[in-house]
Amino acid sequence: MSAQRAMNPEQSIRNRQALQPYKDSIKRYIRSAMQLKGVQYKYLSDELAKRNIEMKEGNLRSKVYAGTLPTDLFIILVEILDMPEHALSDIIANKNK
Repeated sequence: MSAQRAMNPEQSIRNRQALQPYKDSIKRYIRSAMQLKGVQYKYLSDELAKRNIEMKEGNLRSKVYAGTLPTDLFIILVEILDMPEHALSDIIANKNK
């Protein structure tokens, strides 16, 4: 069995820099969808609870603000916010804004 080497710190920084535009686009898109629908984090937290997912509004706000949503949570938020089917293509198209 071969031992895995730790990632080079410079590569880790480059990875974070390369991912940042996607994180920014995701958080802008979710916050825009919330604003357009007049939804607050409390509503999202309540809707998650209906799906047996406990997440306090502050924790959810932090995840959205940081753009660090796990994929499954992102998909559930897309569903809750009834975001259009082209949401992902919009997020990708707007990653450099």
